[in-house]
Amino acid sequence: MTETATILTHVEDHVRAAFRKKASDQHLYHNLDHTIGVVEAVRLIGAGSGLPAEEQAIAEMAAWFHDLGFVDDGRGHEANSAQLAESFLQSHNYSESGIAQVRSLIMATKMPTNPQSLAEKVICDADMSHLGSKSFQEISHLLRIEMELVHGNIQTDAEWYRAQIGFMTRHQFYTDFAATSYRKRKKKNIVAVTDQLKAAEAEAATAKLKADQKEAKARLKEIKPDRGIETMFRLTSRNHMELSNMADNKANIMISINAIIISIIVSALVPKLDKNTFLIVPTFVLLMTSLLTIIFATMSTRPKVSGGTFTEEDLQQRRVNLLFFGNFYRMEFEDFHNAMQEMMEDRSFLYGTMVKDIYTLGKVLSRKYKLVRTAYNVFMMGLVLSVISFGMAFYVWSLNQPPVPGVVDL
Repeated sequence: MTETATILTHVEDHVRAAFRKKASDQHLYHNLDHTIGVVEAVRLIGAGSGLPAEEQAIAEMAAWFHDLGFVDDGRGHEANSAQLAESFLQSHNYSESGIAQVRSLIMATKMPTNPQSLAEKVICDADMSHLGSKSFQEISHLLRIEMELVHGNIQTDAEWYRAQIGFMTRHQFYTDFAATSYRKRKKKNIVAVTDQLKAAEAEAATAKLKADQKEAKARLKEIKPDRGIETMFRLTSRNHMELSNMADNKANIMISINAIIISIIVSALVPKLDKNTFLIVPTFVLLMTSLLTIIFATMSTRPKVSGGTFTEEDLQQRRVNLLFFGNFYRMEFEDFHNAMQEMMEDRSFLYGTMVKDIYTLGKVLSRKYKLVRTAYNVFMMGLVLSVISFGMAFYVWSLNQPPVPGVVDL
């Protein structure tokens, strides 16, 4: 047994023990199982390629050591593995030339590979032999998880499958034996990954479509007023209209009552004033009370109409209330339609117009109720003053009357 064959057994025992000792839950691909698979592939490809026995043994040693230095994120692991191999082989007094060959073979597996000797081609093909194996999908899945755990390289399914296809189509086997043995299965694996890519892209497209639809619904919800906002505007407008109707009803009551009073005064009282001059002042007070009450009540119900037009600048500056007819009744329909369309497409403009409309209605209500209140106050105080005037007039009149014969003056 040659020196190389003798030490190969110690190399296997050492590497197996080293992997068990440093076993990591994150290194699901670069581990002992992968190493054993590469060693077996080296034996198969080396034998099939006619690699001499001595070189075959050295290639197997290199295969055992090629990933032993893979720690953390694996950067520069080939150099680490070569150093570990050199230290171990030196401790077993292995020849310097043999150590140099082992180091060279380990470094040959570094990506991108460019093997020169047959032994380098054998170990490079062995390292990538899983590309043409039936277990490619399982091994690829383990590699993907390891990259996510170790490198934090999280990819979508489509991205991963696309990268796999790119790598596999660029890859080539260097030995004729490996090319012949693995080519057919490798092509099947490429087709399988391509099918997975298509499925992943279709799924991603469907997910994107659903996401776009969800986003569109969210945007539509932002554009469309919320139910609470719609209810607030509806209730506020309705309350303002009811308050306006109440004010008009109160004003109509005042107008009706005082119109009746004026009619009675004019028809029944005024014709008798020439014979009852003492009633002129109280009658005038009552007449003026009713007249002023009617004036204020009428002013509260009198409509105020604006110019009926607005300018383009008013529209651009958002100064016009398109919900009030007084601002557009003289406009051409086309201009009004375009302005309304612009308002409906601009949520801020629409809300602003609705708020402005509510504010304007509030200002109108304020003026209306002030005038109605004034009408009621005038009527109340005027009525009291009229009653007092009539009382004083009759009192003064009674004092100026001559005594009635036969009646004792108390």
